[in-house]
Amino acid sequence: ILGYVGEGSSEELVIPSTIEIEDGDGNPNNNSKTVVAIGDNAFANNFNGRDYIKNVTIPSTVVSIGHYAFGYNEKLESVTFENGSKLATICEGAFAYTPNLTTFTLPASVNDIGEQAFEGSGITSFTGNSYYVWNSDVLVNKNVADQNNAIAVYVNPQATNIKFPDNVTILAGNLFYGNKNIVSVNFNKVTNIGSHAFSLSTLSDVSNTSNIIDAGIESFAGTKWLDRQSSNYITIGKVLLYYNGDDSQIVVPEGIVRIGENAMSGEQIRSAVLPSTLTSIGQNTFRDCPNLDWVLLKSTNPPVLDGDCFDSDVTIYVKQTSLNYYLNNIYFKNLDNKISSKNVSVTFK
Repeated sequence: ILGYVGEGSSEELVIPSTIEIEDGDGNPNNNSKTVVAIGDNAFANNFNGRDYIKNVTIPSTVVSIGHYAFGYNEKLESVTFENGSKLATICEGAFAYTPNLTTFTLPASVNDIGEQAFEGSGITSFTGNSYYVWNSDVLVNKNVADQNNAIAVYVNPQATNIKFPDNVTILAGNLFYGNKNIVSVNFNKVTNIGSHAFSLSTLSDVSNTSNIIDAGIESFAGTKWLDRQSSNYITIGKVLLYYNGDDSQIVVPEGIVRIGENAMSGEQIRSAVLPSTLTSIGQNTFRDCPNLDWVLLKSTNPPVLDGDCFDSDVTIYVKQTSLNYYLNNIYFKNLDNKISSKNVSVTFK
């Protein structure tokens, strides 16, 4: 189904399991097709202007629901799946921005839910299945080879305090985006935070952050927690989110394993010394430092570069013993930057 142009005033919409195909004159030709997919945006935007629809029933024949297929339906209150549902995939944004949709029962066959599938909905509880479980106000994807590395794909938007379950190590992007109720988060075993995960939310306090080794772009932008940080080096776990000082030379502390996207900015920055523990550098990390002359990488193994991290006129210095590693590394060998070891003068008295 690609779209909906139905009329009527009923609050109930029952999507058919078969569609009668018409001939060129608009007459039925006794050739019906089984409905197996609901296309992108098919019933979006208040069911294409029919904002009286509150309840929808989806046939058991549907295997996939497309991007934003039911997105932006302000009056939608319930979604019912027929018995024996074969639904496997719920794509990104499929039920996004449905504030009156408060509960949701996943068919047993669902094994793939896209990021932000329920973003902006009012869902406060899920009935899960063998692939997804509702645990402590968090919808957790268990469909991974390692059950100790599960993904949090949705959280109760009404919750003020969240402690992530022990098996959750990854937070999906936009997880709390714009959330106006969240106050505190206990990250527990979380290692990776998706892009914009807490952006523009009311997050104020965090705890148990020591396991965090990656945080996506603007994952804490616009939060009360970020506003309260006064250190020159704003970090979450082992990730440097932003440099907030005014030094001409930046010396990133040892223990940092990742420098986030757009972390550095300022005309005063002329050089940077990066720690031996560093394993990755986010895109555009130093691109907003117009006077940056050189960067010293102390790590023996070249860190992963997410994209363009340095302007081409920035010299990259590395240890002499690591020079060949960098010159032949997949991330560094195609850079326009000069890569060399740095001469150091020592005076003995």
